[in-house]
Amino acid sequence: MSDVISKRPTGTTLTIELPAIDAVPEALRDPEFVVYALAGTLYSQGEVSGKEARSLTGDSRRVFEEKMAHFGFPLLSDDAETIATELDVGF
Repeated sequence: MSDVISKRPTGTTLTIELPAIDAVPEALRDPEFVVYALAGTLYSQGEVSGKEARSLTGDSRRVFEEKMAHFGFPLLSDDAETIATELDVGF
């Protein structure tokens, strides 16, 4: 298994069974890709906070933001609560 998965805190395990066909994209065979895709999707849709998304990947804030940019996800969710929090904290 990927190092990314082993860095996660213990908790719920998600198992995804993919059909044994060539049509399954190679990226979906990579556990690290799947973890970042899930974390990025949940974060960008406002389903989890940045901290919660980072706990899925086991990354620091800086590494998480770099990886999200690499995967094409926005660094900030554009909901009002996230914007207010970021403005209060500053950069």
